[in-house]
Amino acid sequence: MDGYPTSRGESRSLVVVHAVLIRRCVSAAAFSVLWIVAAVLTPDVTFHLAPVIVAAAPAFAGRGRPILWGVVGFVLASGISVALALSGFLDGPSLLPVGGPLLESIVGALVGAVVGGLFDGRVTASD
Repeated sequence: MDGYPTSRGESRSLVVVHAVLIRRCVSAAAFSVLWIVAAVLTPDVTFHLAPVIVAAAPAFAGRGRPILWGVVGFVLASGISVALALSGFLDGPSLLPVGGPLLESIVGALVGAVVGGLFDGRVTASD
C-alpha cells in the first residue's frame, strides 16, 4: 500500500526491480558517453554501430517491457545523434547513399531499438 513494501518478499522484489533499472540506465549511459567522447575526439569519423549499440543497450540489460525500453533506447540514441550533428561532431562519411551521417545514425538507432526490443534481455545469464 502507498508504494511501500508490505512483506519481506515484496521488499526483495523491489530491490531486484531497482537493480535491473539501474543496470539498464548505467549500460545506456556508459555506451552513450563512449560514443560522445569518441565523436568529439574524432569528428571526421563516423561510428556506424554506436547508435545501434546505444539504442539496444537498455533492452539488453534486463527483461520486461521490451517496447518501452526500445523506445527509450531509440530516443536516447536519436537525441545524441541530433546533438552531435548540430554541434559539428557527426561529420564523417555515411554508409547510406542519401541523407548523410545523421540519417544513418537515426536508422541505426531504429535498428538497435527493434533488435533490443526483440531480444528483451534473453541473452543475459540472470537478473
